[in-house]
Amino acid sequence: MNQKKINNDDLYNIIINNTSNTSSKESKEDSIFKALFTCVVQGLEGALNNSGGKITSFKSCGEVVEACNSFSSIELPNLNLSDVLKEFIAIDKLSLTLALKESDCKKLIKQLEANDRAKIKKIKKRRKGKYKDSYQLTTKKVKKIKGTVYIGSCPTYSKLRNLKIEFNPSNSRKAVTLLFKELSRVVGCKKAEKLTKGARITRVDLALDIYGSHVRDFLLIKPRCRYHEAYLSSVGLNTTYHGKRGACRVITYDKRTEMGLSQNTDKENSLSHTRIESQFRPYRFPKTSEGVKLESYKRLPSLLQFINIYNIKNMPKGQKDLCLIMQLTGHALVRKILTRAEWQQFSKSLKEFEVTLDHVAIKQLQNKLIKRELKRLIKSTSVA
Repeated sequence: MNQKKINNDDLYNIIINNTSNTSSKESKEDSIFKALFTCVVQGLEGALNNSGGKITSFKSCGEVVEACNSFSSIELPNLNLSDVLKEFIAIDKLSLTLALKESDCKKLIKQLEANDRAKIKKIKKRRKGKYKDSYQLTTKKVKKIKGTVYIGSCPTYSKLRNLKIEFNPSNSRKAVTLLFKELSRVVGCKKAEKLTKGARITRVDLALDIYGSHVRDFLLIKPRCRYHEAYLSSVGLNTTYHGKRGACRVITYDKRTEMGLSQNTDKENSLSHTRIESQFRPYRFPKTSEGVKLESYKRLPSLLQFINIYNIKNMPKGQKDLCLIMQLTGHALVRKILTRAEWQQFSKSLKEFEVTLDHVAIKQLQNKLIKRELKRLIKSTSVA
């Protein structure tokens, strides 16, 4: 896949080519948004000069996706129920730091290197990395990167804890269990359990999977977010980033593309798969800036409450045109062009197409997922 930066002219042409092919017959709903659209297009070219290189695209040689008859996100059954949400929500990444002595960290690495079932490999340190030594841990039966646990030791800052562990709870169970078993052998079962409960959560990613809809069918608005990136593929919008690596960054992407699967869902008789992922760092969030321990997971907010999701697939054309622009440039840029009254009018019209999620139910499920992970880690330390 070849990555290419889009210049302002290219992006302007993409937007015009995708939104200006209006039919001769114009509905009443289209005419409502025509004035707003004209205003945005006129101010877009100048506004894009201030956006720098934040908008990029991917050009790939993948096959063109044929239109498939599939249900939209709004038609998903009972999204507000916990038992249904289990099928759509998962913890995608969990990052923990443990207050382990530096000498014990070195012993742990040596123990893992000596373990016949473990495969540990030192990886190159990032230029601005927070830990001097970084390792990849897998079990010897796992050949792919899937199921990998990342370990960091020897922090570059005095405020950081000595051991960092990062993993995906859904696919790295064997490697994580192996790691915590070795930890209990180094410091003892009771101390290992105490370290696990007191582990500080430095990052947690919550993923919402939506089947049967493409990334281009959704508009995400993260209020007060000014940073936006959009990536394009041969079939249209592929990935969007909302926000920098601050307290919360939200990513929308095509999960099938990430997994290396064919985009032709009709041939494979399967549904398209869009993932909305909220990356949360508690220490950068005002209410949890002092840190959140793993045993105090209930203090974390509902991680999907930071965004508004809109299904634009069945919108009137004029309204959809504005949303297509915002998919590429972010809502902050369009909001800057429109007057306050025009923006309020447009925001009000979006409410009808908002994908409503029950954040109380999501928070309950989020707590249940992290609690389950805590129990598994503690169980690993008790079997030395």
